[in-house]
Amino acid sequence: MLFSRSNHGLNNIHLFYGVEVVIYIEGETSPEKYDENFYKTILNNLLHIKSERFKIVPLGGCENVKKRYEEILLNNISNSICVLDRDYSFIKQSIIYNPKLLKFSYGYSWENDFWSDKIIYRIIEFLSGGRVSQLDNFEEILSNTKKYAKKLSCYDLLSQIHAECVLDKSKASFWCKIRL
Repeated sequence: MLFSRSNHGLNNIHLFYGVEVVIYIEGETSPEKYDENFYKTILNNLLHIKSERFKIVPLGGCENVKKRYEEILLNNISNSICVLDRDYSFIKQSIIYNPKLLKFSYGYSWENDFWSDKIIYRIIEFLSGGRVSQLDNFEEILSNTKKYAKKLSCYDLLSQIHAECVLDKSKASFWCKIRL
């Protein structure tokens, strides 16, 4: 359940936090969850925006962020931004899109944006004690893995149109409902 504020409260919540803008994201506030830290790092290190200028507020699931976005949009609140994963859940329902108030992750989710070929290589190299460089076919393995992941993502997208997900998003860990 999303804790809601009055229009005046939403318009002034940035003053409560002592920041210029409040950014609402999917995810939870807990040490095991990295959603908040990911966005802080992007804003601080890539966009060079100081932490004192913004407050990131995880709201739980996608539906809570959508509800907050609609409140912000309908009440013309300019000092708040909502960020959603581009996981195709928006297909199920149409929302009015304002690019100044609603942002999407580049890929399926921010976790997908994070995992680049270079990072995957470095992690496998670290975990294998530096032996990944001895694999002649590492690039081929990575390429095939990405192809299968893309197919799985497409199946998931198509299944969501019919209100059934292939990838179970209610689980903390990866789970697929079909056999490939």
